Amino acid sequence: MLQILIIISANPSLLKVVEAKEHDNNNNDNGDDQDFEEEDSIIICCSWGDKLIDGKLTYGFKGKADSELKEAVRAGIKEWDDKIKPLQFVEISGADEQKQYPDIQLKFIKDGDDDIAGQTITSFNTFGFIDNNLITISRSAYGKAFDSETIGVIAKHEIGHALGLGHANFDGNLMAVMIKKGAETISTCELQGVLEANHWKFIDKNNMPPHTPNIDYIVCEN
Repeated sequence: MLQILIIISANPSLLKVVEAKEHDNNNNDNGDDQDFEEEDSIIICCSWGDKLIDGKLTYGFKGKADSELKEAVRAGIKEWDDKIKPLQFVEISGADEQKQYPDIQLKFIKDGDDDIAGQTITSFNTFGFIDNNLITISRSAYGKAFDSETIGVIAKHEIGHALGLGHANFDGNLMAVMIKKGAETISTCELQGVLEANHWKFIDKNNMPPHTPNIDYIVCEN
């Protein structure tokens, strides 16, 4: 099973996102790297497959967590939900989780290894579509506890990865590498990036069978 590993690390002055990917040997360079570097863009990583056919993705919390932290994450998820009308996030818990493993599972840890603030691990099915995500959010890093607002921003960034986005190559964007130099809200460019990532569902209107993204990145207009 292929995996993409996206790591956010933090210190008191900045939150830095570092991305590491595992690919199969068939991945080829399409020559667009230079164009991506020259324009304000967001990488488009991948797409959900038929799990998204009904427009719903489930999520759930693993383990114990402060209710305030959970609410911060829920608020971040709701912002994505509200801004992408064909998409609906559904929280499952308790007995429901025993029957259905959530598409996106979230857990909190006290302090991240190597001072990591957040981490998303995305697993793919045999057809190369997103199968599920595990998001880990640290309550603190470098001995500094994150407030609920910071937790919410980290969660929104991670959900962006879970929906198929990579990183932006410029500041002032939720998916920016340095979160402190990024944005706290979801922009039009990120929204369009998610639509492009899941083109078969949101743009082609359930054009079956699902297909992987048509483009590798989206250019963000000023």
